[in-house]
Amino acid sequence: MGSLSELFSEGKSGAFFYYSNDGLYLIKTIPHREALSLGRMLLRYLAHVRANPHTLLPRYYGFHRLQLPNAGKVHFVVMANVFSTERRIHERYDLKGSYLGRTVGAANADDTDVVRKDLDLKRQFYIGGTRRDALIEQMRRQPRPQGPSLPLRTSCSRS
Repeated sequence: MGSLSELFSEGKSGAFFYYSNDGLYLIKTIPHREALSLGRMLLRYLAHVRANPHTLLPRYYGFHRLQLPNAGKVHFVVMANVFSTERRIHERYDLKGSYLGRTVGAANADDTDVVRKDLDLKRQFYIGGTRRDALIEQMRRQPRPQGPSLPLRTSCSRS
């Protein structure tokens, strides 16, 4: 087994990300409160992923806790790396479905290395045929987050 490569989070959480040598998986440290939330929703998440095999939700493969001497408990998840692809990635977004603090701001708008947020996504995408229908159906069935959120838009064009 090869070594892991480490990356600091660009987000508020200060999480650490470790990528597998082949780039297919990542290990992300999570705070205790997030571990508690994930634990509470894990059965619903599994049911959703099984019912929606093409879900756009993150793919969790493991949910763990280590007890480290002199460091306490460390919670982490093992996930599929959604950026593991042969294709060139031009823009990256961290979409949470919220308006609150969800922009990188004008100073970073043109920086191709910055991970953009919800309010930075200003373009429309074309998804045609059966993929469009499946995505819209899944969005209708998917549980909605509570609190201020972006509206559900289903105005996709058909070819």
